[in-house]
Amino acid sequence: MNESEWLESCKSNRSSILSCIGQYHPASHRFQPASVDTATAELAQKACNHISEEIRSEAGVEPPSVAFAAALESGDIGTLSQLMNQTWFGVPENTNCWSIPGFSEMVELIEDLPEEE
Repeated sequence: MNESEWLESCKSNRSSILSCIGQYHPASHRFQPASVDTATAELAQKACNHISEEIRSEAGVEPPSVAFAAALESGDIGTLSQLMNQTWFGVPENTNCWSIPGFSEMVELIEDLPEEE
């Protein structure tokens, strides 16, 4: 996928990805770390919770969903990718994660980053 196709995919999935970021990005005001007790992979959840704390402590003032929208408008693939990767750490380590709106679209975009043109 080239850069313009990748950005178009981000734009066409904007609403669901923003919903996922708003709920699960560690710096989002709605974020709640997942319980290790409900995780399918307990050790992975512990690691993700630790990384989520680091992301939250290093986050700026701007909400992640606002940063995503701005990066999408400017075509900043690096920021878009970073925000989606950070969100992935906030998503519960549970097989139910695939039912979260925007999660599968976000993972597909993360795994298929565009080649430089």
